[in-house]
Amino acid sequence: MKKFLFFLFIPILIACSEHNIGVVGDKRLQIEGKVVDNQENPIDGLGIKASGAEYYYSINATPRELLGEFITGTDGVFSFVSLDTHNSYYAISINHPEDKNYREEYLSLHFVDTLRNETRGIAFNFDEVVIPAIQNFQLEIHNVSLEDTLFYRYEYENTEQYKPFSESSFPIGFELRNKLSSGGRILPDGDSDTVQIQSLENSKLSFQYKLSETVENDTINIEITPENPVYEFTN
Repeated sequence: MKKFLFFLFIPILIACSEHNIGVVGDKRLQIEGKVVDNQENPIDGLGIKASGAEYYYSINATPRELLGEFITGTDGVFSFVSLDTHNSYYAISINHPEDKNYREEYLSLHFVDTLRNETRGIAFNFDEVVIPAIQNFQLEIHNVSLEDTLFYRYEYENTEQYKPFSESSFPIGFELRNKLSSGGRILPDGDSDTVQIQSLENSKLSFQYKLSETVENDTINIEITPENPVYEFTN
């Protein structure tokens, strides 16, 4: 009985696999908001998780320190109470990939805060959060030149993203890496390249190309929409 009471009144450190996340024993955060799609329609059945992690990129793994959770209803609204942490990253994850209610057709979005408990408030109201649908997109690239090698690079929105709670949530210069990029080259009169990606509906793909390594890139911004699932580029 004495051992049980000891742990009951001192709930300060909760163990993770490699990190102790300090929970503020008597503090609670009120988390509220609403999730909608690109057409402002409410999205139901999305899991909302509050969690703590040693590093911001650990948020996308299974949340080892769950601080609160909720599932949206038909109105897309979420409202729940979360524990707070004083020594770790704190995140609100919408449609977390490891959530049992994860819907793979939608973006996963993590709001992350690095502030300590003495500067963090007692509530977070997200108003309306837009969660775009995920879209498959095909990029076809052709080099019809008989003399020049085509060099290209493309960048597009990731299907899992991070946002700060506020401008002060991250240190200056902190990179969230919400975009993915790749590239290649096609020899003169070479075979075409076909690229398959997953990105966000109604987002843009930036396509950069040139016909010599010594010249500046030209850039085309390509709309990714349900009406335009394929883009064909010929130099």
